[in-house]
Amino acid sequence: MKNPFRDKAPICDSWLQPAFAFSLGIYSEARYVLPLCERQKIVHHIIHFGIKKLPPDAPEILNMDQWQDKIARKPFNLTQASDYLGISPATVKKWAESDYIPFHKSGRTYRFNVKYLKKFKKSLKNGKPRC
Repeated sequence: MKNPFRDKAPICDSWLQPAFAFSLGIYSEARYVLPLCERQKIVHHIIHFGIKKLPPDAPEILNMDQWQDKIARKPFNLTQASDYLGISPATVKKWAESDYIPFHKSGRTYRFNVKYLKKFKKSLKNGKPRC
């Protein structure tokens, strides 16, 4: 079997990739594209934080001045709010209906103001979930 990744990127002989090679049956030709130190950083991040979730003490993404006004103008929907807070949409909906998170409803859609979500996220870190 021919290696499909052979000529795609510069490859160093010290970047061997045994697990991928065995799965394709091309152990002698398989090589890593990333150096070992970079692979270790990625593996550490995945093991420590998971694939999708961000750690609760992650730096605030919406604090960038040039983006904050553009983002804050449009309210988040339920899915965007749950992704931002790192919790399930059902939990966000429950908390909104029990007045933990301010929201407004247009039709069947829940809308959340970004400024209130930021305050709520900070209060979650402090252990007092209130907006």
